[in-house]
Amino acid sequence: MATLGPFLMIALSCIGIMYGCNLFEPGADFLGRNMRDGVKGATINAVGSSLPELFTTLILLFLYRDMDGFSGGVATTAGSAVFNAVLIPACAIIAVTMWARSTDTIEVSRKVLVRDGFFVLLAEIVLIWFLGQDTIYWWMGAALVFIYGLYFGALMWGAWSSRDDDEEEPECDDERKPGPVISDLLTALRGDDVGLTTARAWGFLLSGATVVALFCFVLSEATVQLARIWDVPLFLTTVIFAAAATSVPDTILSIRDALKGNYDDAVANAIGSNIFDVCISLGLPITIYGLVNGPIDLGDGSENGVQLIRWVMLGFTVVVLAMFFPGKVGKRSGLFMFSLYGAWVLYIAYRTVAA
Repeated sequence: MATLGPFLMIALSCIGIMYGCNLFEPGADFLGRNMRDGVKGATINAVGSSLPELFTTLILLFLYRDMDGFSGGVATTAGSAVFNAVLIPACAIIAVTMWARSTDTIEVSRKVLVRDGFFVLLAEIVLIWFLGQDTIYWWMGAALVFIYGLYFGALMWGAWSSRDDDEEEPECDDERKPGPVISDLLTALRGDDVGLTTARAWGFLLSGATVVALFCFVLSEATVQLARIWDVPLFLTTVIFAAAATSVPDTILSIRDALKGNYDDAVANAIGSNIFDVCISLGLPITIYGLVNGPIDLGDGSENGVQLIRWVMLGFTVVVLAMFFPGKVGKRSGLFMFSLYGAWVLYIAYRTVAA
């Protein structure tokens, strides 16, 4: 019965983050409406839907101010990267092939795979090297942030699709004119369409981020309580519960993009989210923490799971990129990705019981 409270808090967090995502999506769609395929998913969707990882890592790192808090932050971001790498593409594939049955296979542009695949592998390899050291310094986090800057610059190069002026969409059509602000926010929370202008779109993004941040605090507290009740390292509770809960927005946005036929955006959101998770959600807190409190002593990292999660993250990323690169993927690939994540969850459950 002692675990009921934390699990209810985790469930509440998932629901709250989902509703925050509902606020975020209309603004993301509006601001990215003229972007080329694969760019909106990798930028606006990926950044906004990865804010839970950033907030959770900051809360855990500054709440604990020690190795336990750091390992919890690594577990949240890297665990989310594992979730994103296999489960989000799997959900997108299953949604269109088995649920909507709109197609038997999906295909992602090789340009998107090469661009995003290069940067996600670069970020993960650099992170692996940093986590292999005895001490984490602020400049290591700054280096990860710099890599994201390079990635963002590559995305912005030719990001906007070319249109003639007379073909540009108006900011709001006659059928969906903006209503009162509160009314539109409530409509968006339900997941319904709303009319937007650029200013309102940014307001929706900020409102969604605020809701997500509040529920990330609840999520962080729940994982801390669960670790104390079970008497296990914080790493074990965050790598599954926090990682999965913070990936709710990425999953929802990718499924919706896939159902719309935007397969490049659906997969680019997952990969772009991983780049953001590694470079910003982990890199930025490391930079801030290092400048404020000094370096983080890792030791050998063997007992807190840091060494484990870094290799699983890289391995799953390589497998999924290899599956998408040759061409079209269907429901068998989606089910295989589900099985990979299932095996990972079972292993963590075993480690939790053994601990």
